[in-house]
Amino acid sequence: MTVEISELMDGELDAAAAETLVARISRDPIPREDWALYHLIGDTLRGAAYYSPALAPEVSSRIAREPAVLAPRRGPRVSKAARWGLSAAASLAAVAVVAWMGLRGPLEPGPAQMATLAPAGTPVPQPAPAMTSAVNDYLVAHQEYSPRFAMQGLAPAVQTVAFPAEGAAR
Repeated sequence: MTVEISELMDGELDAAAAETLVARISRDPIPREDWALYHLIGDTLRGAAYYSPALAPEVSSRIAREPAVLAPRRGPRVSKAARWGLSAAASLAAVAVVAWMGLRGPLEPGPAQMATLAPAGTPVPQPAPAMTSAVNDYLVAHQEYSPRFAMQGLAPAVQTVAFPAEGAAR
């Protein structure tokens, strides 16, 4: 019997013999003890944690003593008026943020806004040509990471090819 149990644990027993042996182990307490002992030996050889033969009955008795929970507990009920009031407050806050962002305008005026705000004859500062060129080079080199690149298909590639290089003959 112990040889058969060992063969079953090693996966060397054919299906019919394995089925017969498992049925016999489930009915008879002596082969069941051998089965548990062989598993204890295997766990010890693999370095698994300590196993106590009393573990399974102890776990079973603790599970039997626990109350059956059929449904989770309900949280505190919120009245309809409170729910409506919180929804209205959130909506008003969202509208206020959108209005504040839309009405405050740009943080720094661009050249077009400065030209309209400056008195006649006042020079309007323009971005440095070297800086504009560096920004253009950067944008051309990194346009594949732009979200518009995936949406426009071939157009960004055509723009890149058509963009004249700095100092190139036209």
